[in-house]
Amino acid sequence: MSVQGVTLAIGKKGIEFFSQSLLSGAAVKKLQNLTPPPNTIDIPDFTQAGFGYFSSYSQFKIQLSNGRLNGFNPSYSSVTQGSGGTPAGNQFQLVLSAGAFSATYDWRETYEDYTCFSTPGSFPSCNTSYPDDTFSYNPGFGGMTVTVPTEFVYNAATNTYSFNVTAATGVASGATANIPGKSAVNGQTSAGCFSTKVSDATAAAISSIDFKTPISQILSGVLKSIDGNTDLGNGIKFNYALGPDGLGFPNADGVTVGTTGVASYNGQAYTGGTPPVLPIPAVPADSDDQFMNIYVSDWAINGLSWAYFNAGLLNLTVTPSDLPNPSALKAATYAAYEPAFAQYGNVALTAQITPLGPPVTAFQQVWLFTTDAMNLLQSQLPASVYQQLMAFSGNAYASQSKLESDMTDTGISNQYFATIESAVSQKGKVTTQSMQFEIYVENGATPRPNLIFDLQRTDVMTDLSLGTTSTNAQSMMFSFANANNAVTFQSTTIPRFSKQNFGTILWPVAGESAYATAMQGMGQRGVAIPIAQGFSFLLTQSTLSIQDGYISISSQLEFKPSQLPVALRGVVHTLVNRRDEETGEMRVYAIAAE
Repeated sequence: MSVQGVTLAIGKKGIEFFSQSLLSGAAVKKLQNLTPPPNTIDIPDFTQAGFGYFSSYSQFKIQLSNGRLNGFNPSYSSVTQGSGGTPAGNQFQLVLSAGAFSATYDWRETYEDYTCFSTPGSFPSCNTSYPDDTFSYNPGFGGMTVTVPTEFVYNAATNTYSFNVTAATGVASGATANIPGKSAVNGQTSAGCFSTKVSDATAAAISSIDFKTPISQILSGVLKSIDGNTDLGNGIKFNYALGPDGLGFPNADGVTVGTTGVASYNGQAYTGGTPPVLPIPAVPADSDDQFMNIYVSDWAINGLSWAYFNAGLLNLTVTPSDLPNPSALKAATYAAYEPAFAQYGNVALTAQITPLGPPVTAFQQVWLFTTDAMNLLQSQLPASVYQQLMAFSGNAYASQSKLESDMTDTGISNQYFATIESAVSQKGKVTTQSMQFEIYVENGATPRPNLIFDLQRTDVMTDLSLGTTSTNAQSMMFSFANANNAVTFQSTTIPRFSKQNFGTILWPVAGESAYATAMQGMGQRGVAIPIAQGFSFLLTQSTLSIQDGYISISSQLEFKPSQLPVALRGVVHTLVNRRDEETGEMRVYAIAAE
């Protein structure tokens, strides 16, 4: 099945934010604990002469072991997207930098010492020794740059995304040997040359530290948390395998992802409707405040509805105790209106609501009397007309003719229709569904006396938002405003029952509230968006809008280390903006994860 139901585009700011969040401050604390590898430095033979003696040093070896770093605090510096790789543009170069630091080694030197002593008029006295001395060695460094080439790839076999760290090289600069004072190396006549050799060799050893492994653990650990199957609970999941457009890197200037966005229930994938191939959003420009653009198709939303329906979460049983007014489900309440209920006294009624199929959502024009629309109309209409219109506040319409019929019934002149409709009209999504509404009389009889109605329900999707579900999935959420309920009598086993319009009376008090709550529950799960754990939408910097055939989302992200995989929580810290007390400038600081 060729399908692309959810698509994403991430700009340079998003790439920068992701990289900086994970590799800044204490995010690389793990690197502070790295230990430089042992090293052996071979010193060329040298001699030393003085009054009455001559020494020759050979087989001189310096063994450096048990190395550790002091004051090594690397931090994120930059990220650059390259044009190479497969596909082209999937390579990124991360750069970390550290200021001045030092190292501590155990220094062991071994050599052969051939020394001759002589006095005037006598033969030289010579002997050979093999010293083996140990010292503490504390070389210093002016700084270090760590370059980390990576590739962003998708593994089809495991349905996961990852940053593959292809290498990691460190270059230490400004090395100062600080050769131990009692080392025999200090006796060489060309001490400067030997000192340079020792410092160069030490810098090479420091630069050969394995940065690749820990950085790979940090990056891949987080990226692998973009689960190819996002769990929304109750057996409902969203699959994010690559769609036809796959993983792209247009002009090496951002990242795009075309995903399937297929809902499933207990492992069975949604196959209804016509699977879309949604276009890829534009990559956010460098000047855009948002980090990423996302498109969500109505097909993905219908997949959620299908899964929610199959999970039985829209099947409801309502009893008197479920209602604010329990008498709304008591036979005696309706005996005066329908005498057939009098035979049952005050027994309870039970309402059973059973959808006959999943809700189906489609894009169309809608008319919503929101607070903003009502405020606008108050300034556009005569006070007397607005007074009449106040009864419409909060209403939703999926039909222009129904809206105009209701305005006519309210006494609003048709000369104001165009003004009102212009203020409340917008692109929207309308959800329609069919269900069965059954009323059972709990009088102990088998079978229970019943009333059966068909119900055609229409809702308008409202309040598009981004949020986090109870399963910690990042999701596009929504609410519903009920536009219409058409209740039709089907059958009854209640003797002498005559009021076939009874369902129209009973549904608003016994069924509407409970079913609306169930629908809102579906909207609060929403359509999951494939975002790595630890990152979530910055709600104050997100824009959602309904377009022709899809919902468009532009958003910034925020970093929440407390939501990272447990293995990474201890080494990754978050960034905050704080004002520098001395300069007054806003600076970025890292704080520990909770």
